[in-house]
Amino acid sequence: MTERTWWWRIGGPNAVTVWSWWATLPLALLASAYGGALAGLPLVPWIAAACAVNVLLIVPLVIVRATYLSARPRSSRPVLAVVTFSALGALRSLLMVGIAAAMGYGDVATILWEWPLMGAIAGAFSLSIVAVVVDSVREHRAATQRLLALQASLRQINEIESARLVELEAEFVRDVEQRVLVALEQVRVSTPPSGPEAGRSLREVSEAVVRPLSHQLAAADPWTVPDQPAPRERWTRKVEDLVRLVGPVHPLGPVLVFELTVLPFMLARFGAALTALNLVVGPSVLVGLGLLIRRVWPTLKNPWLNIVGLAAAYAASFVVAAAAVSACFMALGVEPLPFWSAVVAYPMLALAWSLLDAVLARRVELEEELAESLAQEAQAAERLRTRIVAMQRRVAKILHSVVQGELVTSAVSLARTDDPAVVTAEIDRVSASIVERLHAEDSGVDSRERILDLLSLWSAALTVDLDAGDEVWAMLDTDAALREAVVDVLAEGLTNAVRHGSGPSVSVFLRSGANGIAVDVQSQGRLRPQGSAGLGMQTIASSAQSWSLEERAGVVHLSVTLAS
Repeated sequence: MTERTWWWRIGGPNAVTVWSWWATLPLALLASAYGGALAGLPLVPWIAAACAVNVLLIVPLVIVRATYLSARPRSSRPVLAVVTFSALGALRSLLMVGIAAAMGYGDVATILWEWPLMGAIAGAFSLSIVAVVVDSVREHRAATQRLLALQASLRQINEIESARLVELEAEFVRDVEQRVLVALEQVRVSTPPSGPEAGRSLREVSEAVVRPLSHQLAAADPWTVPDQPAPRERWTRKVEDLVRLVGPVHPLGPVLVFELTVLPFMLARFGAALTALNLVVGPSVLVGLGLLIRRVWPTLKNPWLNIVGLAAAYAASFVVAAAAVSACFMALGVEPLPFWSAVVAYPMLALAWSLLDAVLARRVELEEELAESLAQEAQAAERLRTRIVAMQRRVAKILHSVVQGELVTSAVSLARTDDPAVVTAEIDRVSASIVERLHAEDSGVDSRERILDLLSLWSAALTVDLDAGDEVWAMLDTDAALREAVVDVLAEGLTNAVRHGSGPSVSVFLRSGANGIAVDVQSQGRLRPQGSAGLGMQTIASSAQSWSLEERAGVVHLSVTLAS
């Protein structure tokens, strides 16, 4: 949910991971095969040597990961990361130059600067792209795991049907009733109780049973959000969801990276003039055909066929671009070099770029879906919780005031009689009165309790600081519709804190005015642009006198004015 920049991600906690080796291995071997073929080196020993060099590179990667680009950096170090990536690429190329010299390659002086420079550029770009993708995926995974865990907990609450909830309420009241009546029954069946003894027993029931029970019910949270782990999703489903988003990419990015990577090679082989010609003709054709593919490509239903088709289209576009460059070279009397490796490398680069776009798009999409779903689940759970809390606190108030009053009054009256019949009749009357009181109609909870219960519900994901004066509660207690509107605003504000927030703290301000209440929910983060208002904002807009959702100095403000 934190919107990190791509530059931050390059030097962040995922700058160097196991994917830094795995993801760049195919391109490294492909480049080695092409260089060995141009140098006329024996292919099988050369590829074996390239594999050995890539295995050796695990050692510096591990050292870098364990030291200055560790998983827990104090701050992002993108410049240091890019320099390291370039150094690793150059180191690999220098090792390959040494192996080429050992195999008898004669023109070592040329490749001694050409290969390391190409390796440095390729390492900087490829490892940076891998770092951005891995950091985006892992950040998204961590955020969605927290949201999914809270969603699973709320869903467990909401699975209780209305009929079952009524049954639970009845069972709860019966349980409290039974605990009190059992204590009274023990008083009634004593052998035979005198008036003063019965009075002392009733006082003991009041102090030892009813009073502690009322305090317990008033203080306890009967409906805490259960700690549920996030549902596990099959890795094949995750891959399919990601692959389904891969589509034609804007060609400028991959074309620029490709041309910068091969620039040292072109300068060494053909000189500045022909390299400039290549930089004009090749990218022009690639960008033009890439834009055409982006415009006319029909997204296939099968995502894997879609990727294969895109790879073929990008390979064909590169063949056309390479043919155009080769034709220009031959027209000038220059023999062009074979470009078979680039026919494979360019589609891989374009699809990797598309995959990066897909990762970022999927991350935003899932977080938006989860935030909306979480808001609905939380509001439904809050309604259920309100009923349970109201019922429990209603019973606590009855026990504390009415039941204890009944017991103390009866104890005083029984102290003045020794007639067992009167004692038994009085205990029966008290028991019947207690049952009637416990089953009386619910009078509900006040505004402060309602709103604090809502904020407590969100405490599994956020730390909420509430600032509201007594005049606010007084106004809400006299206006049920206004109270419900405030609850809706707070629910949406907390949802925005989850969606846009970069920290766990949220500040809520409630201010009363002459004609209503102003609500301001503030959370640190960055506000993402949205095409249209969601369900929560539509609900707010329908009842608000005025409202705004904006970012000011790194803080997202949801400000709503509600008329009374």
